[in-house]
Amino acid sequence: MHRFRSASVSDLPVIYDMQNVPLRERILNLPLPPPEKFLAETSPKMGSTEFYFLHEDSDSPIGFIHIKKSEQSWEPTIWGKWLNTLVYGTVKAAFDHLKLPRLNWSVRKANQRALQCYQRHQFRVTGTGNICNIQPGFEFIAIGPVVMFEITDPEFREREDYMIKSSLPVCFDW
Repeated sequence: MHRFRSASVSDLPVIYDMQNVPLRERILNLPLPPPEKFLAETSPKMGSTEFYFLHEDSDSPIGFIHIKKSEQSWEPTIWGKWLNTLVYGTVKAAFDHLKLPRLNWSVRKANQRALQCYQRHQFRVTGTGNICNIQPGFEFIAIGPVVMFEITDPEFREREDYMIKSSLPVCFDW
């Protein structure tokens, strides 16, 4: 049985391990810090400016959702195999559980799988741009075009039935 549940600080090592793979750097715009730094920086923010949710299959973590407050909006990051299910879980968590008014995504143009998913779900394109994130010592480099998407709570309500049909059967345990 697939389910989403709120993650706790004790889940952070599992969340770290899931994304600690070379593929991550080709998809996401920010580097993964060392485990100690990730835990130290993330723990105090959980439940206030950052929220994590685990996607589980038979109580085994298979993906996660991260929703964080930026300067002007809430931005999600998703990681896992079942993209449609993760997208549905993200908007469900944002609008039903966290009561947020909108979500804003930025997706690398090279991430065709994500772009197709957001377009299929009719997320609104709010712009395009370029990222240039070069970490000290060139330990991490993310350069290239991105597409920005947005979805609001009313837009989600209009598309929710389609998202449910596109997802695996899932329950929510917030």
